[in-house]
Amino acid sequence: LLHGEADGEPTAVVPLLNGMGAPEVLEAALGARARVLGGLCKVFAWIERPGVIAHKGPSDTAVLFGERSGGEPPCVRALAELFASAGVVCKVPAREEGGITSAMWSTLLRGRRMDSPRL
Repeated sequence: LLHGEADGEPTAVVPLLNGMGAPEVLEAALGARARVLGGLCKVFAWIERPGVIAHKGPSDTAVLFGERSGGEPPCVRALAELFASAGVVCKVPAREEGGITSAMWSTLLRGRRMDSPRL
């Protein structure tokens, strides 16, 4: 996801992938041309049977993103407003909550727990 700034700031890039490595890969590829934020999608879904994905519903669906260092630059606020104007539930985790990096780790670890075999 890309969001360009009108005031000459670099483009903000938000990877919405599972895992923790995407921001670093994008930083290496884009360099100073882009501000790479952290991001994730909260979607409560599961495989009901082969070929059928069940989804709990839009009330539990959201896009989370933010500055990985914990700040809130203008591009974060602008992107949050853009999502809201499109009707997308958007959250910017507060620094007090550990910020986006904490949310990304939490999602990754929770997903790993759900994928682990049951004994």
